[in-house]
Amino acid sequence: MSELQLSSSQERVLTSLVNRAEGADGPVQGREIATNIDRNPGTVRNRMGSLRTLGLVEGVAGPDGAYRPTTRTTPSGSSGWTARRRRRSRA
Repeated sequence: MSELQLSSSQERVLTSLVNRAEGADGPVQGREIATNIDRNPGTVRNRMGSLRTLGLVEGVAGPDGAYRPTTRTTPSGSSGWTARRRRRSRA
């Protein structure tokens, strides 16, 4: 399998989403991610669009715009990004 190449901004947004989703009862709001990584909510929305195109996140309809990672970004998923993240955390 080929490894996904994400920009540093995409990786920050995705990492925040995955970390917050692990302990959440439901989808994670975009503004919560924006606050967590000290970015504008519009920036998060734009990055989520590209991550959605890659199949790494899914949007949840609603007035506040929420997201959840797909199985491609979970430890049991097949994302090269996830494998790279695990390697980095062991180093």
